Amino acid sequence: MLSTNGQKWLKVLHLISVCCWLGGALALYILYFPKASVESDGEIYGINRAIQWVDMGIVIIPGACGCFLTGLLYSWKTKWGFFKHRWILVKWIITISLISFGTAVLGPMEKEMLALSYQLGLSSLTDPTYRAVEDWKMVFGTIQSAFLVVLIVLSVLKPWGKKK
Repeated sequence: MLSTNGQKWLKVLHLISVCCWLGGALALYILYFPKASVESDGEIYGINRAIQWVDMGIVIIPGACGCFLTGLLYSWKTKWGFFKHRWILVKWIITISLISFGTAVLGPMEKEMLALSYQLGLSSLTDPTYRAVEDWKMVFGTIQSAFLVVLIVLSVLKPWGKKK
């Protein structure tokens, strides 16, 4: 079991990770807006490169990994456990699903958009493949972000009580 001070530090790390994951997702939305006014091949590629960097490089993936690892420590080293409470079990299912979906679906979509913007430049904005991938990524990204908010709500409200 972690000491009270250890649990406080674990909570700090967990909250920082949550902020990175959700804040990074919100940053990706913000990075889509400048696409409407780009004027050069380099700009569209640069925006997609920034999106990939925020996601895979410095914010979202480290935040998701931090949430997973600190969640593991919470379940393993505190009274909360892995399966004592239904809301924790639901959080585990959602967290693992989000990380898996992001890795298997959203990441490859992002890489495809980056590659197309590199190859096609400004004309990628009118390319049917690029547009379809971008549209689906926006839909799936919105769903992913909504589930991140659900995770926060579950953490705060702790519904459903203990499992019997």
